Amino acid sequence: MPKDRSTPLPLASPATLFGAVQFDTPAVTIAFDSDAKGAAASRKRVFGDVAANGALIGAAHLQFPGLGHLRAVGKSWQWIPVNYSAQLN
Repeated sequence: MPKDRSTPLPLASPATLFGAVQFDTPAVTIAFDSDAKGAAASRKRVFGDVAANGALIGAAHLQFPGLGHLRAVGKSWQWIPVNYSAQLN
């Protein structure tokens, strides 16, 4: 979680449309990427920065809850979703 209200929550949605594929192979692009080469390069940069900083990120195109972290695994990344509980305390 962000440490306080002034800590930004990076959003990976523009970089990630298919996490199950693009975390493993960030060079994969789709028709929505108007600049496929630029999208792949941006994806690698964003994933690398997020993993290196241990940042909590949000992404609308990932499975619920859509909040988590990335871990570098060789030349790919692993999505680690935050723990979620429906129980309110």
